[in-house]
Amino acid sequence: MVVAIVTIELHIPESNSLKHKRMILNSLKGRLRSRFNVSVAEIGGHDKWQRSTIAVCQVSPDRKFLDRSIGKLMSFTENFNGADVLKHETEII
Repeated sequence: MVVAIVTIELHIPESNSLKHKRMILNSLKGRLRSRFNVSVAEIGGHDKWQRSTIAVCQVSPDRKFLDRSIGKLMSFTENFNGADVLKHETEII
């Protein structure tokens, strides 16, 4: 069994309140969950309007599958309208 944990730091330039930020993050998290069958949680930037850090976790018996899936997930996140990826880190366990 292989576990991938991706930490993604986001900038949300259009956000002018925590409510607006939450709306954008909920949309992104929901789409990631449904498209990639992953677990997603906000782990940082809770009190900032335009910044957030999310963690994405996926489990698979195949390392190659995880590599491809994480690549597609990052491509989707980078092209998501409303949030810009500042940096990301991937940890494979």
